[in-house]
This record gives sequence, C-alpha cells and structure tokens, in this order.
Amino acid sequence: FSQREIEEHAPVVVACVRNHIIWLHAAAAATMLLRERDHDPLAQSDESRIRLALRDYPELEPETEGLLRAAEQLVAAHRAEIEKVAEALIERRSMTADQVRARKLPPSVHSS
Repeated sequence: FSQREIEEHAPVVVACVRNHIIWLHAAAAATMLLRERDHDPLAQSDESRIRLALRDYPELEPETEGLLRAAEQLVAAHRAEIEKVAEALIERRSMTADQVRARKLPPSVHSS
C-alpha cells in the first residue's frame, strides 16, 4: 500500500486490516481451543495486536462482534487442521510456512 492509502484509510487498506483482525481473533479462538488440552505449551493468547488495529482503524470498531463471529466460524470449520498443526508443533517445536500449508489450513479470509 502507498503511504497515502494508509494515511487515508483507503477501502483496500481497511479490507486488509479487517481480514487481519479476523485472523488475530481466529488465533485467539484457536488458542482457547488449545487451552482445553491439559498443560498445552501452545495455549497463549495476546490480543494487544487486535486492540492496536482497532485503535488505528476506529471505523472497524462497530464490526468487532461480526469479526469475532467470523473468526470463530473460521476456527470451527478448520478445527481438525488446527489440531494437526498443534500436534505437529508440540512434536517438532517449530514449522515452516510450507509445512503449515501442507496441513491444509485456509489460505486467506474473504470478508467485506
């Protein structure tokens, strides 16, 4: 994005931030899913990036509940894949992006 698009909160930038917030919420929801597992070292959550995005893009604040629901739906739809990646991370301690993709996680979120 150009500096001007960012400063003016161009629709394309806002759409990207909207998807980013959904992914951040999905990460938090996936973390909650992992917290159901006993003593899971992966179960950590930090929502500060969500708060920063909403602070910088206050026009998305009214959408917060909808973004959270979209994230929860994303996690629910891909729970099995999340579990596979969690198991692999517990076993390996790290994974490359290609290894994560090979587990067939959703490549992107399409939301308006």
